[in-house]
Amino acid sequence: MSTLAAKKFNLDLEELNKRHTEVLDTYELGKITLEEFLNRVVFYEDRSFTPAQFRKFMFAQTKPYPKMIELIRQLKTRYGLKIVVVSNEGRELNEYRIHTFKLDGFVDFFISSCFVRCENPMQIFFSCARYHTGSG
Repeated sequence: MSTLAAKKFNLDLEELNKRHTEVLDTYELGKITLEEFLNRVVFYEDRSFTPAQFRKFMFAQTKPYPKMIELIRQLKTRYGLKIVVVSNEGRELNEYRIHTFKLDGFVDFFISSCFVRCENPMQIFFSCARYHTGSG
């Protein structure tokens, strides 16, 4: 997304990537909000666009894979599976995807780094996953 954002908003790609890398883990672990993340990565100086415009662009990059969603729904129904989604993303994008694509209609557990405060693929993340799903 960084390249697309840099082009659309006329940002310095190198600076954007540097700042993004510096705070991404902090955001994904739920230690800062998306607003704080954007203030550090994009809005550390005045811009010709608003944070709301940038957020709208970010969220618009999220696209569903309808065939995959339907396949998972079918497998769940056919085999009585429990569906667990493991995600390494910030809270706002995570919640947006869950609600927009109605993932909570067939997913049994969401284990997201922003909620469990540990990062995939660290071993502790999978320990958290076993704890939250009641297995292991």
